[in-house]
Amino acid sequence: MPGPAQAGAARQAGMYPFDLPDGSYLFRDGRIEPLSEVEPGRVPVLALGANGAPSQLARKFPGRGARIPVTRAILRDHAVVYSAHLASYGALPATLARHPGSVAWVFVTWLDEAQLLQMHASEGVGASYDLVRLHDAPVDDEVLGRLAEVVGYVSRAGALLHGRQPIRVAEIPTVGCALPALTQRAALRWVQRRLAPFLDHLAFLRRIAEDASFRRATNVALRQLAGQPAVRWAPAVA
Repeated sequence: MPGPAQAGAARQAGMYPFDLPDGSYLFRDGRIEPLSEVEPGRVPVLALGANGAPSQLARKFPGRGARIPVTRAILRDHAVVYSAHLASYGALPATLARHPGSVAWVFVTWLDEAQLLQMHASEGVGASYDLVRLHDAPVDDEVLGRLAEVVGYVSRAGALLHGRQPIRVAEIPTVGCALPALTQRAALRWVQRRLAPFLDHLAFLRRIAEDASFRRATNVALRQLAGQPAVRWAPAVA
């Protein structure tokens, strides 16, 4: 019988990308409110996976005073796929792959300068992710229309591959995409069976979440299942 800690680790990891709402909202002091406007001067940052979820924003921006407009958007000619690394809480996070004809429903977080730096720190910019300015990722925002410019985080580990194709995050609504798709729970089992078949699945997830050295070793091994999908981008300077 798995213990409560193991079951808790499995639940948290398997819930990624967490509580994504259906539409745009204002994140304020850990709560969601109706969004009336996006004030000028904020930077549009693609939220491909969990960064569009209020619970994830509450974790990254704790306490009072946080105010972040979050808009629903359509991302064209790209798919949201799994990065070839495991996060500290045990989940496989998202990255981006170019896939002509694909249409994905994502979010855009509108960050001020201080929030952008805080988001960089939470994403591990320079270590786990690069902040990039995307050249060929048309984004149609439901509040502001077609965005002339957008930045996002692209994983340094590359995309997790099945054969030679990136694996799409099944929880992100997407049409026109022929890439193989797995839910988070299925993707975690797929990784565990290839890299740690000697471990019970729940024990594997708990060790990922609690044992930093085991997680680092697993992420090194994951690089053998990774590839760099075509994404046209340039480094973005915040």
